[in-house]
Amino acid sequence: MADTTQHDDDEKDTVRVVAPTRKRAYSKELPELPPSFAIKNWMKIHYEGTNNRGDYVNKTELLQHFRSHFNMPDHPELANTFFDKLSVLIFPADSSYRYVRTKRTKSKHSKRRLVCLRRKTAAVATARDLVDTAYAPQPVPVKRTKVLVGNQTLAKRVANMTNEQLVSRQRPPVKPDLRPVVIDGSNVAITHGCRSRFSCRGIALCVRYFLERGHGDVICMVPNYRLGGGVKPPVTDQHLISALENAGWVKLTPSRKVNGGHIVCYDDRFIIQLAESNGGVIVSNDQYRDIMETDPEWKPVIQQQMLQFTLVGDLFMFPNDPLGRHGPSLENFLKVPMEQ
Repeated sequence: MADTTQHDDDEKDTVRVVAPTRKRAYSKELPELPPSFAIKNWMKIHYEGTNNRGDYVNKTELLQHFRSHFNMPDHPELANTFFDKLSVLIFPADSSYRYVRTKRTKSKHSKRRLVCLRRKTAAVATARDLVDTAYAPQPVPVKRTKVLVGNQTLAKRVANMTNEQLVSRQRPPVKPDLRPVVIDGSNVAITHGCRSRFSCRGIALCVRYFLERGHGDVICMVPNYRLGGGVKPPVTDQHLISALENAGWVKLTPSRKVNGGHIVCYDDRFIIQLAESNGGVIVSNDQYRDIMETDPEWKPVIQQQMLQFTLVGDLFMFPNDPLGRHGPSLENFLKVPMEQ
């Protein structure tokens, strides 16, 4: 009996020792998140948005993936900061994530989820991420200056017109504030024909362009001998010249045939003289250096009223600064000056 009592007393004096629980070690300060562009690139590579609510990513798994990829230390506030950045800066800026939402199911053991989001397969992610560029410096966007070359919407519409439309289409209403236009027909036709032919379609395109802009006075000067055959370079679509002449948009400069040869008056003088008299714009790529030497009084007309062009196929392109960087814009250049 005595031994039994002693055994019971020893059992009562026994105390169970419980090891103290260790607190999880966190970094003292909240680590700074990677730049937004790095997180955005990482999300693009590994996750994609869907419009199916059956697709979801557990937030815990997403956070662990984020921490391991960017080597982020653990911190109790890291999750809130990370998901706040996703919801405020990353998802709203990309339309592919517009359906992503936070969802908690009613299950007792459910985790917080991001629905309409799924992780890409390893093969797809690897293919798009052969080199991890999460922290690579992003290229500085270069602000490209838009080079204006006239009204390209109008120029494209004119370029797509058929020959019949160019000469028979009804012209739009005339705008009274636009200057007259004098077209150097030979220069335009030779340029459009790539200097191997005299292209009458090039003349029709140029005339139609300014008619569509609303210019009331559009005149193209063409030497009379171009209506005959046997001239070089050969003339193509010659019927367009006759149709434009009947409409009053082409004027023929004098020429005559004597002893099998042509006596041709200098058509450039007619062009400059007309532009001087009506204050119009001369459409030509000719420099008219010979006329400036022989007739210096026309030098201001040539220097201040010239509009050069570039032809790409049937597309007419005019510079936005016809008189240079410090001159008027094309829009103002083609308007009647205030003093007139």
